[in-house]
Amino acid sequence: MKSFSFFRFDWQKLWQLVYPYFFQSSEKLTAWLLLSIGNLLLLLASALGPIIIEQLGQMLSALAKGDQPRFYHAVSNFAQYSLVSSIAIGIGYYSLNLLMVRWRGWLSEQIIGQYLKDRAYYQIKNLPAIDNPDARIAQEIETFLSGLLGLNTLIPIFSGRSFVAASFLWGFSHQLTVLLILLGSLSTWFSYRFFFRAMLKIKYAQNRREGNFRTGLVKIRENSESIAFYQGEAQEKNYIEELFERVFQNRNQLIRWQNIYLGSFTGLNDILVSLLAYGFAGWKILSSGAEIGTLTTVVFNSSVLYLLFSIFGQIIDELSDTFNALFRLNELQQAIEDSGNSSENRICIEYSQAQIQIENLSLTTPKGEKKLFENFNINVNQGERLLLRGKSGAGKSSLLRALAGLWSSGQGKIIRPQDIFFIPQRPYMGFGTLSSQLLYPQVDRGQISQEELESALSAVNLADLPERFGGFAKELDWDKVLSIGEQQRLAFARILLKQAKFIVLDEATSALDIENTRMIYRAIANKDRTIITVGHNSSLVEWHDKFAQIPPEQ
Repeated sequence: MKSFSFFRFDWQKLWQLVYPYFFQSSEKLTAWLLLSIGNLLLLLASALGPIIIEQLGQMLSALAKGDQPRFYHAVSNFAQYSLVSSIAIGIGYYSLNLLMVRWRGWLSEQIIGQYLKDRAYYQIKNLPAIDNPDARIAQEIETFLSGLLGLNTLIPIFSGRSFVAASFLWGFSHQLTVLLILLGSLSTWFSYRFFFRAMLKIKYAQNRREGNFRTGLVKIRENSESIAFYQGEAQEKNYIEELFERVFQNRNQLIRWQNIYLGSFTGLNDILVSLLAYGFAGWKILSSGAEIGTLTTVVFNSSVLYLLFSIFGQIIDELSDTFNALFRLNELQQAIEDSGNSSENRICIEYSQAQIQIENLSLTTPKGEKKLFENFNINVNQGERLLLRGKSGAGKSSLLRALAGLWSSGQGKIIRPQDIFFIPQRPYMGFGTLSSQLLYPQVDRGQISQEELESALSAVNLADLPERFGGFAKELDWDKVLSIGEQQRLAFARILLKQAKFIVLDEATSALDIENTRMIYRAIANKDRTIITVGHNSSLVEWHDKFAQIPPEQ
């Protein structure tokens, strides 16, 4: 990531995540109420802090002089103020944490909606700059909001304490007050200049490397059978260890900065503040006979005043986490926005209800680095069945991606119905009930009866599935319990239930034998249904009346 500067930072990026929730969402009134309650109660608790410390000083002075009534009066005040402060802190933090949970829910819904809209998730999946978009949504939103609201709590906390502390110390010693302000200001400048920007870069790299490590482990889980067949455990182990080594090296660098550099710097400053406070208070007590309780009050207020002016250095770890999360969320949102922007060479798609027509289509890979074919023309009317053939890698599946609108780099025109049912070689099977798998991607069951579900399964030779897996309502991970052949047949059952008129099949029967393939096509082929098939199997020829070659013959 680029070098960070507060003075050059585009603060609108932060405002874009804050403004909609507090000024435009349906939860804006609740958000302001929770924020106000939390801040006011923390302000109250903060203002009571110096008073509570003063009562401790009164107790010490009373004990030193043997003043029993004064001691018990200070104890009573201490107990009352402490009780009020504890209740205020508890309710205040509860309000802010509740705000964070509600805000996270709202912001997650917004970003997930943007991520899934117009297939943005598909367009950005291969962008090298956007690693682990799932982690950015699942983790960075909470990190950003908890950090932002954590920084917000500093306002009421220090607003309440700093005025009281500064007033007391100025009356106690002008010199001590000035020294603490100078020391705190220098600490802030040094922390920003030497620690913050370095740690921000390290944490940004850490998130990326942790994400790559998780992705490597997920790939092993998702491809476990293939790896087992290849006996590729040794290579996978080397790869995972290499990914973890990068995590390990970066983490070592991070904890070195956190603990050795920043920790030592902060610790030395704390010691210096304590020495100044004890030195000035001790001199006052010894030279002018001030009460011993003065020591406690001076030390506490010196720490408060120093923290006010050195707050940047004290929260540098939390601040770097918050800005790192902000950067990663902004990158994701920008990538989502850019995914919908038009490119110079873009395939034109128009919609018609009765045909699929491709005119002078020249197709390139999404980034334009490779031209797959050019000047392809075909017309498929309703009820016709087209078989696309060609060598592996010629661009058959890529043509179907262009037809679906997933790939748009190239030139030419595609005319197609709005509603086309696509079945890839490996159908998508999610977690859920058997009925939800059959009706996918429909959200609800609608008017489809159980008899219709059973009839569709029977038509694709899967009539035993409900009995095998506990009925239509049992929730399972179907990608794991069904073979690839069963998954392909279940995908064809979706066509029957949806009563799709235009279907596109990309090697959709590759795992089926000839008999099951014939049974499938017999079930879906009728005079009103238009079928485009990509496949190499010679048994598919009998089910099609039109044929085309990719790349087109010149």
